[in-house]
This record gives sequence, structure tokens and C-alpha cells, in this order.
Amino acid sequence: MAYLNEKNQLVGRVGNLIFRIVKGKVIVQARPDYTQLKQTKSTQKSALDFGTASKITNKLNSGLQEIVQAYHSPEMYNRMRSKILQAMRTHTALPLGEKNLWEGTPELLEGFEFNRESQYKDFSDLWLVNWQVDAQNKIHFTQKSFIPRTQLHWLPYTGRIGIGYWIGAFQQKDYKPCQQQLLTLEVSPNYTEVPVHNFVSTSFPSNTLIIVITTLLYYKQDPVLGDILLNHKQCHPARILKVFKVE
Repeated sequence: MAYLNEKNQLVGRVGNLIFRIVKGKVIVQARPDYTQLKQTKSTQKSALDFGTASKITNKLNSGLQEIVQAYHSPEMYNRMRSKILQAMRTHTALPLGEKNLWEGTPELLEGFEFNRESQYKDFSDLWLVNWQVDAQNKIHFTQKSFIPRTQLHWLPYTGRIGIGYWIGAFQQKDYKPCQQQLLTLEVSPNYTEVPVHNFVSTSFPSNTLIIVITTLLYYKQDPVLGDILLNHKQCHPARILKVFKVE
């Protein structure tokens, strides 16, 4: 269906004609006839892998919303699906149509930013080291000492920041979320220095994909309402820090 935009320009489709705006001018094109396109066996198998990536993204996304809270960029889902498909395709021994994230390189998800308008790397200068999974499937890591005033970005009226490390487990067989844990460390701007802090999670199930997300939660102190979360859709720094396979 076509319509007139705010400049009285026709945009959309009328019959087999498509009207669109390019550099301020109305361009008219014939509508492509997709019924004449034929997929090769290769493109059909690639489509299967794309479908697998979409299913995995749906499962991961449903579990990650606990910490991301829909405070992400509009195109986040598509970016994550592209990243997952890329990680699946690194396993060159698997034929097209049979690619899988578990047998690919899921570590490629590390560094993924959920909100491009407030990327975690622009809000935090914290360092985490000594990552390991012990015999009980507990996640260990160390946060180096830091000075909150200079190594964290503070929003106006912020009374404290909750540094969150969210750990989620997803089943190998179907990527359904099966366990999660949030580890936090709260700091105020008047802290002179936060010492080294060692984090240890609870035990996670075997045969799961572990995703660790870090985020900053900004709180304003209100004398009547108490703590008010300042994070919103345009400001929610969150990124994937680590990805582990627990076998």
C-alpha cells in the first residue's frame, strides 16, 4: 500500500510498482518477482543454518532479558543472530545445514554490546582477570582494585552504582535457559578505592553454555521513594564478558 509522506511524496507500493525516496527524489521501480527465484542446494542449506541461528537467538534472548530488561538497541536481535551465525560457521568440518553454536566458536559472542547508545566500554574501565571453571562447575573471576570516581562514568544525581555480573546457563541440547545468578558489588562516588574482589558463583549444570554479562545499574536516592533506578532504554550499559562451555 502506498501513502503520501510529510512532503506529499508517494511512498510504498501500487500494483507492481514500488515508490521510494532516494536522496530526496521519488524513485519508481518494478516489484521483483520472487516466485521466479530458485534456491540451489547450497542456499537451501544456508537457509537451514540461518533458521538454526534464529532459534538459538530466541532461546538466548529470552534468558538474557532478566538482566538486559529490554533496554537495548532496536536492532539488537539481528546483531546477535548475525554473531551467532558467524560463530556457528567457524566449524568448517560440519556441512552446511548442520552448523551449530555449541560445536562452533561461541566465544565470538564475547564483547557483544546490547545497547549501542550506551556501550559498556564507554562507561566502565574495570578489569576482570583469572577466569576459570572449577571441578564443581563454579565460575571464578577477580575484579582488580579501582577508583569509582575516575574508572566509572557517573550519571547526574547518581547516589550509587551496582556493578552487576549476571551468569546464565543454557542447555546444550536446545539452548533453553536453565539457571542464572547475579553477583553484584555496590559502590558510591565517595569511595577512595575499591580493593581487589574475588567472585565465586554457585555450581552450574554440566552440558550447558555459560554466558556472563556485565552491567552498571545507576540508583538515585529519593528521601520518600528510596532508591530509584535511573537506567532506561537509551542508557543501560551491558555487554557479554565471557562464554564458557561446561561439559
